[in-house]
Amino acid sequence: MTSKESIINSFIWVSVERISTIGLLFIGTIVLAHFLSPSAFGLVGILTIFTAISMMLIDSGMGGSLIKEKNVSESDYSTLFIYNVGISIIIYLILYFSSGYVAELYCLPELKDLLRILSLTIIFNAVSIVQRIKLTRSFDFKVMCIITVISMLFAILISILLAYKGFGVWALIMQQVLQSLFNSLFYFIYVRFIPSFVFDRKSFRKHFAFGANLMCATLINTVNTNISSSIIGKFFSLQQTGFFAQSNKLYTMPTNIVSSIVDKAVFPILSKKNDLNEIISTISMLSRNIYLITFPLFSIVIVLSSPIIVTFLGDEWQEAAWILSILCCGGIPLVVKLMLRNALKTLGETYCIFKCEFICFIIGLVILLVSASISFRAIIWGVVCNNIILMIAFMIAISKKINYSIKMQVCNILPFLLCSIVASIMLFFVMHMIETSMQPVFVLLIGLFLGVILVVLSYVAIMNREALNLIHRLFAYLR
Repeated sequence: MTSKESIINSFIWVSVERISTIGLLFIGTIVLAHFLSPSAFGLVGILTIFTAISMMLIDSGMGGSLIKEKNVSESDYSTLFIYNVGISIIIYLILYFSSGYVAELYCLPELKDLLRILSLTIIFNAVSIVQRIKLTRSFDFKVMCIITVISMLFAILISILLAYKGFGVWALIMQQVLQSLFNSLFYFIYVRFIPSFVFDRKSFRKHFAFGANLMCATLINTVNTNISSSIIGKFFSLQQTGFFAQSNKLYTMPTNIVSSIVDKAVFPILSKKNDLNEIISTISMLSRNIYLITFPLFSIVIVLSSPIIVTFLGDEWQEAAWILSILCCGGIPLVVKLMLRNALKTLGETYCIFKCEFICFIIGLVILLVSASISFRAIIWGVVCNNIILMIAFMIAISKKINYSIKMQVCNILPFLLCSIVASIMLFFVMHMIETSMQPVFVLLIGLFLGVILVVLSYVAIMNREALNLIHRLFAYLR
């Protein structure tokens, strides 16, 4: 299989996996939102940062090093397995015994037991990291797709049953625990990996050296991404935390798809290339195709946030609509940042990634703390500002490392951004002329239909032949 065929095949299966899982998660969220209160989602939102940070510490970036490596021995896999399982147990014990202090910090006694059970996902995920790496190295994304989708489907069905039976927030906790458990079981069944329990110190030092900077960068990025819910949970009500957590989950769905596709499908292939010009050309091409879809998607959601929230989550969640609109303003710079970050990762510039993430984390933390002292709305805008700063930082960083100037990057971004802004402004005025007494579902359907038409017209009017070529190429890939 050629490099181009590998990219397309990997792109397809990773896309199927992410779109399927995001779709299942979206449907599950809709159903659970009708059984559970915003406060239940707020409780889980507060705890997300603890498990997210823990998972970053477990992998330590060594997985990316093994994927990038041309020849990997069984002792390399065994070393990673022993490290992952050992660290996961230590982290679980730390969270288990510190759960009481977390509950006291937020003055919410129920957080103690919730954190102890939710933290089991750390151990379940740790034991299957090696199996995922093996499948990634062999580009067997089809198997990974099937395992992930089946695991999520089972977990969501059980969580819906628990919510229906009145288990409240425990339905959300068990969804995550069961998904990680099913994932690990299926990976063990398919990938018959039996560790030799040999810990090779030389191998550990080698791969940890590559992964250390990436781990620190990813850790900072994870804190930066999840800390908002924890801060809101401390200074504002559980209901407001729940509104933010749900809105944040919806707005990050497209970026999660982009991140997974590029990280899982493209990075393993590009990391084995030596031609810098080919890498730059591929990254530029992928970026433009992803901007073609994601930029107008965010612009449409900004306008249609109210009918989206009411249609899918119900009237009880109406307050989350304005939050979703503001967050989507930060979705566009976040997509750009994700593409540039993966480009630096492909080039092995993990220390550069770490510096960008660290500097932006400090700035973002100051913005978050200052905005928390102002108002709840100020925090939401603070998230948007943080995403813009991250985008600028990565644009500057990559322009200094390779022949991909800021001017070239802006030329890749600006046409799609301009088309999306024009389309969203036109959609905004058109939607305000529609009868407001209509059912939200009909308003949403009309808005989506008009939004797509206006986006296509904007592309054709502003970008002319280039837009048509990109759209044609996109459909060619889908076929």
